[in-house]
Amino acid sequence: MIAGTFASVAPILLESGWGTPIPSSATGKGALLPNWSYYNLHQALPETLDVWASRWPDANVALALSRQVGVVAVDIDVDDQKDADLVKGAAAAHLGHTDFIRIGRTPRHVRFYRCPPDDPIPDVWRRGLEIKVGSGLITSHGWHAGVQRPYAWPIADPVDAMPSELPLITSEMVKAFMQAVTGSAALGIDSHCAGNGYAGDLLRLLTDQGGMVDPLVFFTDALAGAVEGERHHRVIGAVVAAATRGYLDQEITAAFGPIARSIFGRDEKGDEELGNALRWIRSRGVLDRQQTLQQARARAPWTRAR
Repeated sequence: MIAGTFASVAPILLESGWGTPIPSSATGKGALLPNWSYYNLHQALPETLDVWASRWPDANVALALSRQVGVVAVDIDVDDQKDADLVKGAAAAHLGHTDFIRIGRTPRHVRFYRCPPDDPIPDVWRRGLEIKVGSGLITSHGWHAGVQRPYAWPIADPVDAMPSELPLITSEMVKAFMQAVTGSAALGIDSHCAGNGYAGDLLRLLTDQGGMVDPLVFFTDALAGAVEGERHHRVIGAVVAAATRGYLDQEITAAFGPIARSIFGRDEKGDEELGNALRWIRSRGVLDRQQTLQQARARAPWTRAR
């Protein structure tokens, strides 16, 4: 058994207060537990964890980020070493030093901090950068199938620590960090596009079509081309772009649902990713439903009839 698998690590993390560890596939296919997002809001019981460890003893460990716990994961998914160093430098300058850095596929890495309960740091989804506080999963331990070696914590490992040992950051620090990297070529960030660089790419490409294509068909075709490693960001980007153009939740679900199920290879995973994206853009105030209805009135003639 590979060191750091679910049965050996998850009980320690749960007891130490890191939130709920979720069993995850060691082949890179995501969480093994259906409806895992429940644990972004609720803590699993030790007895429940024992059942999971018995069923999936050799699974990877993915932490369900929870605002009740207050762990902040800054996930830098940039493959170019020079660009990754630029983002890493901005994180060090604006968020400060942390010993809790998880390495998977270098130079990609995740930096762990914590936030006070009375200073809600928003979740941020960008192409090449995610800040997760109250949603999503971060793999902490196990086997990285892409590079064929275990995930590593070179300096400090959560197994040997408590969340209270994480450096404290504030929403103002995160704001300064995001301002520093917004517009960076390393991340491809488009600051005006609802927090998702891929959505900005889609909307710019749509503009280049000169109003000659149905936007929802255009976004659906783009989503269908997603491959492993970019599926998550493409789903979010397509949803944000469609919502920005005034499409309603039911229209987005009907158009993107079959594609999401196809690219993830599992119906439940595709539905989960699409549902999470829709909930996120509404809960974060990217576009509320009234704004969407107002924008729908200005859509192209072929979409008004839907």
